[in-house]
Amino acid sequence: MDPLTWINYLNIYILFKMFVLISTEIWQFRNEIKSILDQTYRGWVQKDEDFMSNVSTCALACRLLRMDGYDVTSEYLAQYEERNSVDNSMEGYKIDVNAVLELFKASHVKIFPPEEVLDKLNSWTSHFLREELSTFMTNDLQNVFKEVDYALKFPLYANLDRLEHKRNIEQSRIEDFQILKTACISHGVDKKDILELALDEFKMCQSIYQKELTDLERWTKENKLDQLKFARQKVAYCYLAASGVMQINIIFSEKMQKFDIDLHGFWQWLSLLKSMMEEAEWLRNKSVPTLDEYMENGYVSFALGPIIIPALYFIVPDLPEDIVDDPEYQNLYRLVSTGGRLLNDIHSLERGKEGKLNSVALRILHGNSSVSEEEAKRDTMNLINSTRCELLRMVLQNKASVVPRACKEFFWNMSRTMHLIYLRTDGFSSPKEMVSAVNAVIYEPLDVSHLF
Repeated sequence: MDPLTWINYLNIYILFKMFVLISTEIWQFRNEIKSILDQTYRGWVQKDEDFMSNVSTCALACRLLRMDGYDVTSEYLAQYEERNSVDNSMEGYKIDVNAVLELFKASHVKIFPPEEVLDKLNSWTSHFLREELSTFMTNDLQNVFKEVDYALKFPLYANLDRLEHKRNIEQSRIEDFQILKTACISHGVDKKDILELALDEFKMCQSIYQKELTDLERWTKENKLDQLKFARQKVAYCYLAASGVMQINIIFSEKMQKFDIDLHGFWQWLSLLKSMMEEAEWLRNKSVPTLDEYMENGYVSFALGPIIIPALYFIVPDLPEDIVDDPEYQNLYRLVSTGGRLLNDIHSLERGKEGKLNSVALRILHGNSSVSEEEAKRDTMNLINSTRCELLRMVLQNKASVVPRACKEFFWNMSRTMHLIYLRTDGFSSPKEMVSAVNAVIYEPLDVSHLF
């Protein structure tokens, strides 16, 4: 199979995911999707010459296969780990940028902190893309550079499916639908059907979001929760986060069943209150915990425990009780909460200087004046990155895993949502940082005039 056929083959899979991201209709193509991935994996394992010699194909396959749980090694990308190793003879400037963009995206699917190949890839590709973006002057390359700009601003681990879904539709071209038509023609589906499916699905979800958010805001006022002086009024932000980690058919659904989660919920709330009491005692006694003591308590006080438990029972209604007590579940919870705590700390250092405990401030304090603020932030960011890698490895792990994949995907989406919120600042505290994301997902209509 030649490189062009391979890249089109994988693009079919991408287009399925792009345009019918969470629609139930995608399941009518599940056999085709599985076939595409299986054949791609065979090409990967066999090191198909045409497959491996094409930069875009190799990078794209690594990312898609790994994120779908296939056992792939990043060592196959070692041939591109240096900038000068990328073939300069590719057809034209635009294809070269697209190839580097695919390598950049692949560099973010790390599941081991010391994946040196992906670290090197990320270093030179991000520099190359920023450099090219800053000197971009050619109008005929507008689409690819829009994609570059978006990928640099919102890496794969700091994005919401719904935001990406909207962007994919708005940035698509008629040719994209023609590729997908070829794969679906045996099902009697043409490009118009596919486009209408994508548009209808997004509009349907958006109308549900608007109604549910209106109901939540009314409920908040009716119960006078908006009058609580100590509470930040972030109903829209919280709803956006919910839409980022749960599918539309289970967010505040009227089909909720009654689950026996009182006991698990009780222990989560009790643990949270104990962790907050511990922090209050440290402040009252003016005692300084070690960094390990702070983190052991801090991942609980980040307060995801009481949120995650009920959400998981919506995702998997028949979730066995023993899974919640299993070490695998506990580790997933610890990793996503640790990542959230560290992200919050790195963007709230000023509050740490005012007396509130903070892991970055503790690194500086325990460093006995030998650790600068910049070094402490860098060490914290390294820990965030390694924690995220470990979380993704657990999410994608199939062997000896007892937690259902849907539950593990929830933890990963929770991590992605938190990385988006804390991408540049503490987005939850900021009055403006997350407004554009809320508007894009919930209120703004699709801009698809170019498709008609």
